[in-house]
Amino acid sequence: MNTEHVPKIDYLANRKEFIPLLSDWLIEEWKEWYGITGPGDAESDLRSAARLETLPIGLVATFDETLVGYINLKHEPIEGYRDFGPWAGAVLVHPAARGRGIGTLLVQHLEDVARNLGYTSVYSGNRTHTGIMKRNNWLHAGSSLHNQELIYVYHKAL
Repeated sequence: MNTEHVPKIDYLANRKEFIPLLSDWLIEEWKEWYGITGPGDAESDLRSAARLETLPIGLVATFDETLVGYINLKHEPIEGYRDFGPWAGAVLVHPAARGRGIGTLLVQHLEDVARNLGYTSVYSGNRTHTGIMKRNNWLHAGSSLHNQELIYVYHKAL
């Protein structure tokens, strides 16, 4: 990534003005969960992740004050992995900004946040971001059905 174009990573708690836009992004990306008929509440989840020291913690990526990405560190495990955590969740980069390493950078910052909070490992359950996890040296730990979808579980020792 060109260092002139490296995004700034900050806590969502410091950038709460992005919550309405991020809410729209989450709804668009995960309609089955956050859409009108889904069980999730995007804005509520984001407001709860606007923290600095306790989970859930959200991180945002910006270029020149323009929001380009989001990730969170949370407690909620997936089926079959109830005794594991914390979990990286909602890795989301705006479609126009994808392919620039922003997701990878968000994952790296999330690892630092987890490490600074005293965690010795982090998990991720996802169906779409396996490349990001592999590029960041996360290990495939298995798979599980979550909300009736096959989810790949990754683990990273910190």
